Amino acid sequence: MQPGDNTIRLRFGTLINKDIFPCDMEYKLKGAEDEWTLAGDKHEALYNNLNPGTYQFMVRVRGKNSSWQTSEAVVKFTIKPLFTKPPVFLRLLHCWWRVFCTLFIATGYTKKKK
Repeated sequence: MQPGDNTIRLRFGTLINKDIFPCDMEYKLKGAEDEWTLAGDKHEALYNNLNPGTYQFMVRVRGKNSSWQTSEAVVKFTIKPLFTKPPVFLRLLHCWWRVFCTLFIATGYTKKKK
C-alpha cells in the first residue's frame, strides 16, 4: 500500500459446497484485532484508519458444529508511513529547528551589542 493509504477492503470466499458441508467463514486482521469475526453472508472485511505497520489478514472455514476447520489462508500487507512520520524526519526537523534558533539568537545577540 502507498503512504497515506489506511483503508482496505478484502473480499474472500470458499470452494466448499455449503449444502453438503454446512460451514461458516471467519476472519481477523492480525495487528489490528485479536478476535475472529464471523463473516456471515457478506464475505468481505473493511478496515479504516489503520496505522502504518505490517498486518496479516487471516481467513478460515469451520463446520457449523465446530467439528472441523480449515487451516488459515493468510495475506500479508504493509502500510507505509508518510514521510512526515518516520523518526528520521522528526530528528532532522528537530536539528533544523535548533540550528535556526541558534542562528536567530546569535544574530540578535550580535546586533544588540553594537
